[in-house]
Amino acid sequence: EDESQKIEIYKKIAAIDCIEDKLEIQEEIEDRFSDIPVCVANLMDIAYLRCISAGVGIVEIKEVKDEIILEFDSGDRINKEIVNALVSKYNRSIVFKLGSKPEFAYKLKNSNKEEILENIIKIVNHIKSIVEIK
Repeated sequence: EDESQKIEIYKKIAAIDCIEDKLEIQEEIEDRFSDIPVCVANLMDIAYLRCISAGVGIVEIKEVKDEIILEFDSGDRINKEIVNALVSKYNRSIVFKLGSKPEFAYKLKNSNKEEILENIIKIVNHIKSIVEIK
């Protein structure tokens, strides 16, 4: 209920730039306030997703109809290895779209928002792991 505590926590969440930061803040919130509300957990996940997405060249993530679109800053970030790895792992759930800015489209199924967010984080982490191997 304390506004200054809320602002402090929101600033920490906004500064998340790796999984360790996210886990540290999560632990702090649990220690101080017990349970983490779903909306705060989602906010932490979104902050983490924003950070890892930027690291692999994803500039925008948006929901369009029945898809989540992951748009890259340029075609320089995409290579055959990434496309093949994602398509083979996620089969028909992911489609690669070529254009001025390449995109991956993740087809939504009957999932709730938390599951979708979790799946997008997994996809971006998978891309990150492929990029890091190089």
